[in-house]
Formats: sequence, C-alpha cells, structure tokens
Amino acid sequence: MTNPGRGDFKEQSDAAFKNLKNPYRDAYYWLKGELLDIKGMNEALMGREQVVKMQSACESKKRSD
Repeated sequence: MTNPGRGDFKEQSDAAFKNLKNPYRDAYYWLKGELLDIKGMNEALMGREQVVKMQSACESKKRSD
C-alpha cells in the first residue's frame, strides 16, 4: 500500500469494483426474460383457441345456412 510504484490503491479498487458484474442482476434479467417468454406463449395459445372457436362458429353458420 505504501509502494509508490503501485499507484493509488483506492483508484485501483474502485476501478476493479466497477468492472464486476452483479450476478443477482443477471439472474433477474434472465428470469424476467423467461417469464415474458411464458407469457407470450400463453397469449399465443389463447389467441389460437379463439381463432379455432371463431372458425368453428363460422363453419357451423355455413352449415345452418
């Protein structure tokens, strides 16, 4: 710490700390992405069910006409 050739320890430690990644933030973003993927799949399946219902209603109307 007192070696003048090493430079300022506080600056070096601050720079090293800023370069570290936060694993909790990475996990948060990963989980958030997974939940959004699941939500998108669920909405796609619900939309598909609605299209199938509308199609069957249209076909039954054609038959009745």
